[in-house]
Amino acid sequence: IVVRLPALRPRVERDGAGGGPVVLKVDHGLSEHARNHSCPDSHEAEADLGHTELVPVPFVGGTQEMPRTQVTGDLTFSVDATGLATGTLTRVELVADGIHAPTYAEDISAWPGPGGMTAYSNVAGTVNLLQFYSTDAGQFYLAAPVGTAPYLCGVSVEAAAITVEFSETMRVSAVPPPSAFTLSAGTVTGVQIVGSTVVLSGTLEAGSITVTYVAPANASQCITGRESGQRAGDFTVATV
Repeated sequence: IVVRLPALRPRVERDGAGGGPVVLKVDHGLSEHARNHSCPDSHEAEADLGHTELVPVPFVGGTQEMPRTQVTGDLTFSVDATGLATGTLTRVELVADGIHAPTYAEDISAWPGPGGMTAYSNVAGTVNLLQFYSTDAGQFYLAAPVGTAPYLCGVSVEAAAITVEFSETMRVSAVPPPSAFTLSAGTVTGVQIVGSTVVLSGTLEAGSITVTYVAPANASQCITGRESGQRAGDFTVATV
């Protein structure tokens, strides 16, 4: 199954001096919050949510940013040759699932210059910033942990409801509209935040259902951890 990340949300950024990478200074240690929050034991076996993505990285000019995304399976980043331009930067934040680390096709190499960071942290809940550069010498990537966020623990379906569980209690005031969720078989008509879960109600068909969440443009409606205050990443996951 080949699935693309949600559509780009362009944002103008100032490039680093001399056209080089924007060097980040980050704390590679986990916060106290991250060390104290994890999935319930009952969901540890469900952590491998089995979603596979091939992600073409566009280099179409300027700086572009892709949405924060929850890792739910194998990821391979490759160059999207459409409109390929040099002197460009594309960024994406990945929320680690503790199992799958991203890989890179042969057409994208680790950044060879000073300040290059390629230390992706696969501790569940770590937010990793991936930066992709297109230069005259080719296409390169940098990866570094920049924080923590709520992460997916499991998903289940019962009767006319799908329950998505996260690693921490969610903010009850931050409720996405039903339109933020797409089902492969059925329609979401209601969303409720209950503790560490997001409960989707609606018309569901029998069998495994793929659930896709794309964070709303309104930040107050994004799935958000109550204690961390961090947004959950966009995700695509199949029910058992």
